[in-house]
Amino acid sequence: MDYHHIVRQPIFNRQRQLHSYELLLRRAPLPDMDEPPPDITEEAMLRPKGPHKLATTLDMTAGLPAMIQFDTAELLEMAPLSIPKKQLIVRVASSVRPTSDVINALIKICNRGYQLAVHLPNDPTWEPIYPLLSYVLVNLKTDSQEAIVALKAQLDESGVNYQSMAIGVDSYKHFVQAKKLGFSLFQGTFFSRPQGHNPIDLTPQQEKLVQLICECSKPAADLLLMSSIIETDRAITERLIKYVNSPAFLRGNPIENLTQALVYLGEDEVKRFATVIAVGQLNDSKPAELLRLAITRARFCELLAKEQNNTVDPARAFLVGLFSTLDAVMDAQLTELLQRLSLNTDVRQALIDHKGMMAGYLAVVSTMEKGSWARLKTALDRLKVPEESLVRMYKDAIQWANAYERDK
Repeated sequence: MDYHHIVRQPIFNRQRQLHSYELLLRRAPLPDMDEPPPDITEEAMLRPKGPHKLATTLDMTAGLPAMIQFDTAELLEMAPLSIPKKQLIVRVASSVRPTSDVINALIKICNRGYQLAVHLPNDPTWEPIYPLLSYVLVNLKTDSQEAIVALKAQLDESGVNYQSMAIGVDSYKHFVQAKKLGFSLFQGTFFSRPQGHNPIDLTPQQEKLVQLICECSKPAADLLLMSSIIETDRAITERLIKYVNSPAFLRGNPIENLTQALVYLGEDEVKRFATVIAVGQLNDSKPAELLRLAITRARFCELLAKEQNNTVDPARAFLVGLFSTLDAVMDAQLTELLQRLSLNTDVRQALIDHKGMMAGYLAVVSTMEKGSWARLKTALDRLKVPEESLVRMYKDAIQWANAYERDK
């Protein structure tokens, strides 16, 4: 393995549907907080070189295109050609300067049918590749309004057929503003944050789901009660049967009814599955990626607990990861939601007070999602977790979450 870490960040369209993922890869070990910033050859986001090695990262995108940054050396080596054009969006790294060699390399790459993404190319020397642009990236936090307007006018005048992508969209307010400005794609943490904090006013269906979540969260759950709740919810029943017949379980004869599924999975797996599906159905107006993020965090925290093999119950660590986005799911205060779910013990301590080992697990996965490598190193050091195991656990968490894919 020639890279140390890999994470993905979703890219959404105007309907908050998933368009693609950007993959952030790092070849070097994690830096310490007091280390100087890396230079161009050791920048924070580095890609592995070589056709087969780079292509192996694409199992992280579940079949969607991967936006990957390439530096000057990789572009001159024509590294993007090692990945099928339908699977890749070539993003030019910010360190790349528009020399004649780079321009010629980009022209050759685009002539092969690859899509090209560049961050606000307001340097006039980039003009030869304007007709080749598929995506123009704009950072809402750092790019000036004047530069954005000027470039847009220039591209529109030249007839370039491109999509504008806003990055750094970290709240729904920013998402709405970016839509009004005409952006078609959006990247940031806005989808995992609440749109507001509304009073908890549950529908009868949500009440039933909350009851199921509460029961599943108990160490000694009432299986008959769980079964009766699941049985009255056709959607959960169908998802449960579909899940147990998925490739995640190597089995011969298909399972056809709820009773068979419950017996086959066992108490712990049923509780975990039912909790995940119930959380996902609490508010189906939210983007599917929000539930996918919650499940990935849940599995990652569970794996961390198992890796450490200490006093932390992996099942409780799973709940901490899963409920870390509950405020965004319900657009309500997390403290009130946990109280409604009768979760006022170790889960609350981790999510609200940010104390305890499980809070540390959540710190690891959240800093990893952002590609905050130095902070990730600090979080790992506090837990005494070996850096080498993170890639394996993160990939496992993503693949495991895909088995719970929500139809939407």
